[in-house]
Amino acid sequence: MKSGKNIAIIFNIVIALICVAAIAGYFIMPLWRMNIDITFTEEFTDYIIDSANISSEDGDVENTVRTILTDASISIPFEMRTTDAFDALFKKDTSAIESMIEHNVDLILEELSANIDQAVKSALSAAVNDAVNSLAISLAEDEDAAEVMQKLEEAGIDNDYITQKTSEIYDALNVDNATVDDVLEIVDSTFDELATSIAAALDYEGDVEGLTEEFRAYIVDILNALADENGNIAIGEVINDLIAAIVNGEDISEVLPKAEANVKLYPVYSATFAGAGNGVVYKATEGEGEQSGSATSDALKQQLKDYIMNSISAETLDTIRKVMSGIAILLMFTFFTWAYLILKMIFKSASRNPAIKIGLPIWLGWLPFLIFALIPATVFTVIINGVEIEGLPEFPFNIAEVLRMQFMSAGVVSFFAAAALIVISFVYWPLRRKLKKNAV
Repeated sequence: MKSGKNIAIIFNIVIALICVAAIAGYFIMPLWRMNIDITFTEEFTDYIIDSANISSEDGDVENTVRTILTDASISIPFEMRTTDAFDALFKKDTSAIESMIEHNVDLILEELSANIDQAVKSALSAAVNDAVNSLAISLAEDEDAAEVMQKLEEAGIDNDYITQKTSEIYDALNVDNATVDDVLEIVDSTFDELATSIAAALDYEGDVEGLTEEFRAYIVDILNALADENGNIAIGEVINDLIAAIVNGEDISEVLPKAEANVKLYPVYSATFAGAGNGVVYKATEGEGEQSGSATSDALKQQLKDYIMNSISAETLDTIRKVMSGIAILLMFTFFTWAYLILKMIFKSASRNPAIKIGLPIWLGWLPFLIFALIPATVFTVIINGVEIEGLPEFPFNIAEVLRMQFMSAGVVSFFAAAALIVISFVYWPLRRKLKKNAV
């Protein structure tokens, strides 16, 4: 009898720790996080160019946007924290909503800055890619394409080579106090090496001087677009201006670099380096393109926060506050289902049968995970897989290839905690019945 009670107490300690973890998870992780992942397929890029205010007389901005966006991707996050919900419940003003918006503006700008910064690298990569393809076509003359590809690969002019040369130019951009002239020294050196290496690989004995001039001119355009009036590289300022232009619905042609050199795209050797679309496409590895993410100014953050707050009516703000208050009440009930077990353990700790019923949180202790993660993910999966729903618009691109939404919640901790209780119950429930019978 005594040994059974001691075993029950040990189980109670384990269950209490699980209960504490289930509640603590809501204050460690976001209550709700939604990631909207967008991939710019060729069809989606065409749709954006046709729909947005992107135009110029010679089409240079359109070409630049197409080069930068195609096959790029971006993730837009949204978070609600547990403290946001409780602030909405106990504060009768809009401060909780303002705090939540400010937090999400920080998240979104950080993500956008990293992606726009990466877009700069993609534009540079496009110039290097096209330079390789253009030179190969120009110098190969009537050679078979397969033979040309083999010669380039044997000479080490492959995707790794493209990545290396792009990184050299990009790294020069991110040197402190870099100027256009400083970066152009790296550009000239890189393109001279490209021309010499490709000519050697193809046994070309003619003059290669000037063959990469149009690509150099394209990069000059990019550098000028990223520089201030003194010729200093200012990527952070450009990112700020571009984000502000997008948010304000302004023409971004004044911010984006213009391909005034009218760079040609040569798809002939696109398969050479396992690229896709127009020439070789540089794919950045995780963690790259983040150097200037922190350059986004506080003024821009405040502008975005004010813009969002001013776009929401007072009635809508009040509705949002009420919804958040309802979520806080749901959380309080969820916390109670877990705290109740601990309270029961305390009250029964001195009894002959300290074992308790643990079914309440198993059934109801993970409702936030169901509401904020499982149900939205299921609904989105149904919609994205082509189930016809009346009222949904049709798009000239495959929405499943473009859009992906991920739903996460701190409730996942309580979900796994409930699962752990189910496993424990296979031993704990028979023990409780035995102790209850012996206590009579």
